[in-house]
Amino acid sequence: MPVRPGEGEPTALDKTQPISIPDDLHQNARSPAAATARQPAVRRRGRQAAAALLVAVAALCLLLFFYAPRITVVVTPAVYIWDQTVAIPLEELPVAEVKTTVERTGAAPATGRRTLGVTPAKGEVVFTNKSTREIVVPAGTPISTGDGKEYVTLRRVEVPPARTEFDEQMLPSGIRYGMAKVEIQAAAPGTTGNAAARTLIKLPVGPAGLEVINPEPLTGGSDRVETFVTAADIARLEKELLSAFAAAGREELQKVVKDNGFLLPMDTVAGTPAVSAVPAAGQVAERVQVTVRGEVKGSYVPLAAVTRWLGENLEPDLPPDRELLGYPVVVALRWPEVPASVPEGSLLVDLQMPVAPRLDLEEIWPAVAGKAVAEARPALAALGAARAEFPPGVERLPNWKPWLKMVIAAPAATGAAFANMKTIELNGVMGATEAAGR
Repeated sequence: MPVRPGEGEPTALDKTQPISIPDDLHQNARSPAAATARQPAVRRRGRQAAAALLVAVAALCLLLFFYAPRITVVVTPAVYIWDQTVAIPLEELPVAEVKTTVERTGAAPATGRRTLGVTPAKGEVVFTNKSTREIVVPAGTPISTGDGKEYVTLRRVEVPPARTEFDEQMLPSGIRYGMAKVEIQAAAPGTTGNAAARTLIKLPVGPAGLEVINPEPLTGGSDRVETFVTAADIARLEKELLSAFAAAGREELQKVVKDNGFLLPMDTVAGTPAVSAVPAAGQVAERVQVTVRGEVKGSYVPLAAVTRWLGENLEPDLPPDRELLGYPVVVALRWPEVPASVPEGSLLVDLQMPVAPRLDLEEIWPAVAGKAVAEARPALAALGAARAEFPPGVERLPNWKPWLKMVIAAPAATGAAFANMKTIELNGVMGATEAAGR
């Protein structure tokens, strides 16, 4: 906005006009006694405020003296392992398929025995020729005993003919038969060729008038016993292996599943396994080995699904005076031995969880007030405290409640509590170590 001439410029003081002064200033300036009278009133108010402050501080000190805690005791609740079994309906859990190849081998001593001849029996026989002509017995001529044992001559022999003998008067006195000895041996090796004296009496059809006999026993035949595999040996092993094949299949399926789930017992299926034996029946051996091989399959419940179900549905069955400290740990999954004890088609889950007693300060105070520290410790332990920390040098606790401060520390759900848990048979998504770290 434009400034008009004369606007915004200082107004000149007209020294010819008198300056007007307010009446109250004239009065104050004219009454110095009034200003002096106000100063004691200000000092009185300051002294009153200081006195009130001192009284408040003194009262606070008295309150602190009578009501401030003089001793602080820290109590840590004991940690326990709580067992609980939960039945989960199988229809609420997913089921996965698994299969594998199973091979089992068994061995056993062979039971077949047979005797084999090693050396043949040997001896001598005497041929008697009752004919009037010489008889030649070739090597290899068969001879036998009355019970059928067979022998052969080892060389060719000529048996002279029978002749008439005369006495001194040249009169016939008798007939001397022609005789010849020859070595023989049993046709087959073995002790069966050994024979008593005078048992070789038979000759094949041959020249008339020729007879044979062994004047001495035939000896030297020896045997050895041989072990061999029988069909019964193989059948017995095969039966044993096949009877255990289903159980072996479950073992192999569980190895495939590992700790990732629970193998359902009623779903295991074993195909017809192939059977092989080494050595085969009839072969010489001291032992026989039989192998069965086939495919098995089954179903299992994933442990992750069990853990998820527990996270959504588990309600810890704890007493009112206990509180849960950590996530439950799956100890085992099992099929009910007595189905009637739980709903049909349910999977049992054994759990362990760390819990602690709920300590109440109203119960702790009367149990320890005025007691010596040595008496207070067992009293606190009886209420469920695992540990109590007292100030150094304190021998007795006060009777005045405000002088004793009780602090309940949160128990650590780790360390010994989890170390004392059962061995985890099926480690899931959260095993004992993982739960301890939470």
